[in-house]
Amino acid sequence: MSANRGEARPEWSGVSDAIQVAVGPRHGCATRRGGRVVCWGGNSTGALGDGTFVSTSTPVDVVGLDDAVEVEVGTLHSCARRRSGTVECWGGPRLLGDGLTVARATPGPVSGLSDATALSVNLGRSCAVRALGTVVCWGGAPSIDAPLPVEVAMTAGAVAVDVGNRFVCARRADGNAVCWGENSYGQLGGGTASATPISVPVLVSGVLASLASPLAIALPARCATMAVSSAGASTAMGSLAMERRLIGSAQPPSSDSERMKETIDQQRDTRIRTIRI
Repeated sequence: MSANRGEARPEWSGVSDAIQVAVGPRHGCATRRGGRVVCWGGNSTGALGDGTFVSTSTPVDVVGLDDAVEVEVGTLHSCARRRSGTVECWGGPRLLGDGLTVARATPGPVSGLSDATALSVNLGRSCAVRALGTVVCWGGAPSIDAPLPVEVAMTAGAVAVDVGNRFVCARRADGNAVCWGENSYGQLGGGTASATPISVPVLVSGVLASLASPLAIALPARCATMAVSSAGASTAMGSLAMERRLIGSAQPPSSDSERMKETIDQQRDTRIRTIRI
């Protein structure tokens, strides 16, 4: 919600030092200067991390976190990366990377993960990049149900990861990008679409070694993946219908019938589109 011109802008009670914020469908969290984390919103699974299952519109402190550098949220859980490289999660069962099948309202460590350099969470999935450049995922990761972290094949050299709705993409140090998971709209960027999820990462076509900026997966994540090169070119993969909204394509269909026809014709368009920005 934004304030009208001339109106005072609302401020979070007690939060004036946020350095990073993450929001999901039901709750949000912020990393504060100094490393503390606060969360607010729905809390039926303990996703706020304050030791309760009580929802609140006022930010509450996450128990025991004072050195967080990054927080990410899903639908029913949250995770934070600590300065040491460990990752702690809290919230819904089978989403926390600890192998347990019960919800937890306070942070606990992801099993075997002590060297994370990047973190991404979306819906029921979580992934992290490790110091040696591999990617591990847990929760309802694409094509697997993993209560403990599972290393993803062919992600050596990864420096960034982004989790979408049923698919994941990673950026390698050499500039190449790979994606895996659901591909019904061609969102993996390999040039084809498939009804069956793909568990082995696919090299994204047309994203060359000049890639310097992080990947971004659009929501709804079935629709498109975006990548920005060092030359300022933005590459989109996935449903062209959503792509129009993402990249500001000029003329929309002039009628409902034309719009429906275009959607049917182009829904499974898997071509790579590059736009100078």
